[in-house]
Amino acid sequence: MIPIKLSIQGLYSYQELQEIDFQQLIGSSVFGIFGKVGSGKTSLLEAISFALYGETERLNSRDNRQYNMMNLKSKHLMIDFEFQAGADQQVYKFVYEAKRHPKKHHEIGPGERRMFVRENNEWQPIGNEKEDVAVLSKQILGLDYDNFKRTIIIPQNQFREFLELSPVERTKMMNQLFKLDQYDLAARVSKLSKANDDQLAELRGLLSPLEAVTPEAIEQANGTIATISDALLQKESEINELVPVEKRLLDDQKRNQTLITTQQELTQLLLKEPLYQQRERDLSLYETCLLVFQSDFSNLDKLIARQFKLLQSQDVAQQKLHSVTRRLIGLRSLYDAAKQAYETRDELQQKINELDTVQEIRTLQQSISQQIRNRDALSSQLDRQTDQIDQHKKERSNHQRVLDNGLGRTSDLERLYKVKNWFTAYKPLRKQADDLQVAVDKYDLTIEQLKQKKNDVLIGFPPEWAALTLKTLPSYIEEALAKFKEIRSERELKHRQLLVQDELRKYADALTEGMPCPLCGAEHHPNRHRGDADTVDVKRSEAALEKVEQRIEATSTLQLTIKELATKLRSELENGKRLVEERTEVVRQLTEHEDGFVWPEFSKEQEGQVVDAIRKESDAQKQIQDAQQAVRNLEKRIDEMTVTQTELAGKVVDANNAIAGINGQLKTAAESLVHFRLDEVKDWRLDQIADLRESLSNVYDQAKIHFDDTSREKGEAEKELATVEEQIQQLQNQQHEIGLELQALESTIAQNLNAHDLAREQVKQILQSGLNINQERQQLNDYKEKRSGLQQQVNTLEIELAEHPFDPVALSTVQGQLRALQTEKDALNKEHGRATNVLASLEKQWQQKLEYQKRHDELDLRRADLKKMDEMFRAQGFVNYVSSVYLKNLCESANERFFKLTNNQLRLELDEKNNFLVRDYLNSGEVRSVKTLSGGQTFQAALSLALALSDNIQHLTKAKQNLFFLDEGFGTLDKDSLQTVFKTLKALRSENRVVGIISHVEELQQEVDNFIRAESTENGSRIVRSWES
Repeated sequence: MIPIKLSIQGLYSYQELQEIDFQQLIGSSVFGIFGKVGSGKTSLLEAISFALYGETERLNSRDNRQYNMMNLKSKHLMIDFEFQAGADQQVYKFVYEAKRHPKKHHEIGPGERRMFVRENNEWQPIGNEKEDVAVLSKQILGLDYDNFKRTIIIPQNQFREFLELSPVERTKMMNQLFKLDQYDLAARVSKLSKANDDQLAELRGLLSPLEAVTPEAIEQANGTIATISDALLQKESEINELVPVEKRLLDDQKRNQTLITTQQELTQLLLKEPLYQQRERDLSLYETCLLVFQSDFSNLDKLIARQFKLLQSQDVAQQKLHSVTRRLIGLRSLYDAAKQAYETRDELQQKINELDTVQEIRTLQQSISQQIRNRDALSSQLDRQTDQIDQHKKERSNHQRVLDNGLGRTSDLERLYKVKNWFTAYKPLRKQADDLQVAVDKYDLTIEQLKQKKNDVLIGFPPEWAALTLKTLPSYIEEALAKFKEIRSERELKHRQLLVQDELRKYADALTEGMPCPLCGAEHHPNRHRGDADTVDVKRSEAALEKVEQRIEATSTLQLTIKELATKLRSELENGKRLVEERTEVVRQLTEHEDGFVWPEFSKEQEGQVVDAIRKESDAQKQIQDAQQAVRNLEKRIDEMTVTQTELAGKVVDANNAIAGINGQLKTAAESLVHFRLDEVKDWRLDQIADLRESLSNVYDQAKIHFDDTSREKGEAEKELATVEEQIQQLQNQQHEIGLELQALESTIAQNLNAHDLAREQVKQILQSGLNINQERQQLNDYKEKRSGLQQQVNTLEIELAEHPFDPVALSTVQGQLRALQTEKDALNKEHGRATNVLASLEKQWQQKLEYQKRHDELDLRRADLKKMDEMFRAQGFVNYVSSVYLKNLCESANERFFKLTNNQLRLELDEKNNFLVRDYLNSGEVRSVKTLSGGQTFQAALSLALALSDNIQHLTKAKQNLFFLDEGFGTLDKDSLQTVFKTLKALRSENRVVGIISHVEELQQEVDNFIRAESTENGSRIVRSWES
C-alpha cells in the first residue's frame, strides 16, 4: 500500500481541516512525522487504520469510540484517505464522516462510510455502507487488521512484537500473512480416504456375486452349446426332406381352389352381358349426336346470346344519344353569351392600364407629403444645431478662463508625497519600538516571578539557600541529598539490627522449660537471652527512618523544580538578550529616521495636516486637468456640430428641389387620365387601387377562359353526337346479319333431325347426359377381355387337374410331420439361445471381474498411501513445517541487513521450537537469547525483520512499491542506542523502499530529507511541512 493523501478534521486534537500530501513525503526513502508528546502524531496513523478497517489501537467499540475520537470543540469528524494498492497500482479513496448532535453535545450521529476506486479519472463507488469495511480492505490489501498493524503501521511499543512473539503466535501470524492454510491438506486427505474406502466397499460388493464366474464355468458352457448345435443339424436335415413334398401338394391344392373361384367369377360376368350390350348401343347413339348436332346447337346458342347483347348495346346508345343532344343545346347558348363578353375585353384592358397612372399619381402625392415633412424636420434640426453650437462656445470660454488662472502656479504634490512617505516608514518603526519595550518589561517581570518561585519552593529548607542563584543552588541541593541518603543508609542498618534483636527477644521469651527448642531440640534452657524491651525501641527507629525518607523525597522534588526553573531562566535570559538587542537596533533606526524630517511647516505628530494638504493640492490639479479636457472636448464637439450644420442646410435645399420636381410629374400624369377623374381618385389608397386592378384583371382573364372553355365543350359535344349516331347505325347492321345467320342454322338442324329420325328435345337430352366416351369404351373392352380370359383359365385348370388330382389326406399327413419337426427344432433353438446367453454373460462377467479386481488392487494400494499422508498432515503438521520454512527464509532475508548493521558481529537464528536466538561472533560465535540484546541492537533486529516481512508482503501482493510506518518514540533509548538508530536510518536511504518514522526525538529530523511536524495550537493540532519552511 502506498498512501497518496490524508485529510482529517475534528479527530482527537485536530480541530480544523489538515491535509497531508504523502507523495511529497515518499519521494525520499525515509521520511518522518515528528512532534512533541500529545501533539497528534499517532492520531494520523489511527486515522488511516480507522478509515481502512474501522479499528483503532487506543479505543475499541465499547469505549464510545465516536464520541472520544471527535474533538470536543468540533461538530464534524471527517477522515478522507487516498492510497494505491495491488499489482496494477489501482487508486482507492475511503471516506468516513460523523456529526455531533446539534443540541446534545455527548451524542454523535451514526458515521457514514464511502469507498471509491478511480476509473477513467472518475471516482466510482465500491462496496456499500452496510458491508464490513475491514473485509473490503482485506480483499484489496491482502491483510487483516492485526497483520496490518504488524507489517504496514506498527503502533507504539509494538515494533518488537514479531521478535518477541511466542512460536505459536508467530506461526499463526505467518499462516495468516502468507495464506499457509492452503497447505493444510488433512481435511482433503481425509475426504480422499473416505471416498477411496467407499469405492473399495462398492467394489467388494460388486465382486461378491462374481465368485462363481471362472474359466471352468465358461468351458462347460461352450460344451453345452456344441451338443445342442449337433441336434439342430439333424432336425434341419429331416425338415429339408419333407418340404418339397409339401410344396407339390400345396400347388395342387392352390390349382383346385383357383378353378372353383374362376368358374364362379365367369358365371357372374355372363349374367351381366345384356346390360353391357345396352350400354354399347347408348354409346353409339351419343357419338352420332355429338358428331352431327353438338356444333350446330353450340353455334345457335352463341348467335342468340350475341343478338341479345347487341340489343342491350343499342338501348344504351339510344339513351346516350338523347343525353348528348340535350347537353349540346345548353352548350350552344353558353357559347353565344361567352362570345359576346369576349368581344368587349379591350375596354377592360384600357381601364387596367390607366390604373397604373392612377397609382403613380397617388404615389407622387404621398412622396410630396413625405418630402415636405422631411424638409420641416431638417429645418428644425438645423435650428437646434445652431443653438447648441452657440452654447458650446460659451462653455469653452468659461473653461478657458479657469485655465488662464491656474496654469501660472507651481504644484507642491511631489514635496507633499515625500512627507507622506516619511510618515509611512515612521509608524511601523515607532510601533515596533513600543512593542519591544513592552516585551522587555514583560521579560523583567518574568525574571522576578522566577526568583519569587525559587524563594517560595525554598521555604522549609536552609535559609542560606535563598541567597544562592539558580545556577549555583543545584550543587548544594545535590550535596544535601547525598548526606540525607547516607543518613538513610545508617538508619536502615540500625533499624535492621533492632529488628533482629527484637525477634530474638520474642523467640527467647517463647521458650518453655521442658519443651524442646525448635532450633536445637534441647529441653532445658538455662541461659536464655534476656533482652531489654525498653532499649529495643523499633517504632522510634521506624519513625526516624520515615522522616529521613520524607526529607529525601522533598529534596528530590526541590531538585527537579529548581532544574525546571533554571531551564526556564536560561531560556528567558536568552530571550531577554535578544529583545534588548532588537530594541536597540530599532531605536537607532527610529532616531535616524526622525533626523530626516526637514519640513518645518509640518509637525511629526500631525500626519493629518499632510494628508489634507495633499488632498487640496490634488483637487486643484484635478480642476486644471478637467478644464483642459473640457476645452479639448468642446472644441472637438463644435467642429463636429459645424460639419453637421452644413450638411443639414444642404439637405434642406435638396428637399425643396425634390418637391418641385415631383409636382411637375404629378401634373403630367393627371392630364393623361381618360376613364378616371383626378378628383375621383385623389383619396384612393394604394391597396384599393391594387384591389381594383386585380378585380378587373380577373374579369378580363375570366372572359377569355370562359369563351375558350364553352367553345371547346361545344365542339366535344358535337363530336360525341356524331360518334353515337354512327355507333347506332353499326349496331343495326350487325343485328340484321345475325338474323340471317340464325335462319340458315335453323334450316340445317331441321334437315339433320329428319335424316336421323330424331327430335330436337331428344338430341338435347342425349348431349346433356355428358357421357365419357373413352371411359365407357374402356369399360366395355375390359368386360370383353376379362370374360375371354376367365374362360381360357377355366379350360387350362381343368386339363391340369385331370392329370394331377389333389389329395387332401396326403397333404395333412406331411404337414403334421413338419409341424412336429419344427416344434422340436424351435425347442432346440431356444435352448441354444439360452446356452449362448449364459456363455456371453459368463464371458462379460469374467471381464468385469478382471476390471473390478484390477481397480480393487489399485484402490487398496492408494488406501495405504493415503494412510501415510494422513499421518503426515495430521494436526497441521505440514502447515507448521511450511511455516518454519517461511520463517527461516524470512530470518535469512533479515540477516542480510542485520549482519551488515551490526558490522558483521551478530546474526539471527531459530532453534528447534522457532524461538529467535542471536549468534555473537565477537564471543566465539556463541548463541544467546535475543532478550540479551541492547536497546539499539534490538531496534536493528526488529527493523531488519520488519523490512524483510514488508518485502515478502510486497511480493505476495505484487505491489511495485510498499512502505511501513514505525510509530516508536525512541525517547527511552540511551545515547549509544539512539546513535545506532541514526546509523540504521542512514543505511535505509540507499535502499529502494519507503519507511515512515514517527517520533518526538527532534534529533531524528536531521536524519531524514522530508518530514512533517505536528504542533499544538489554541485551535488544535496543525501540520507543518518541512519543504514549505
